[in-house]
Amino acid sequence: MTTKHIIRYTTLFLYALHEFWKDIDDELDPLQRLLWKLWESWLVYSPEALDQVGAIGWWVVCKIPWKSMPPVMLTVAQTSVALPWALNHVEDFFRRAAHVLVGRDDIASE
Repeated sequence: MTTKHIIRYTTLFLYALHEFWKDIDDELDPLQRLLWKLWESWLVYSPEALDQVGAIGWWVVCKIPWKSMPPVMLTVAQTSVALPWALNHVEDFFRRAAHVLVGRDDIASE
């Protein structure tokens, strides 16, 4: 039940965010172009800084004990998000099928 609410409200939030972004996209176009030009100039003038950031990021990733992480995280993700989502879709399919069958019975009885 909790996962169903999480999925529902996350979907609603992403839809609202999409609608908001779609509405303001036209006004943000000049600002986006300016930000891309600033990002491009920063990339041109700072390759050493990017190399250092990349090296630090790689060092951090290498320090994570990937082999000792338990598969519990994957199991929790599957059982709390993926499984309820799939079951909800199967339940909706059967609910729609039941409504179609009930609708045909009503038509046949008239």
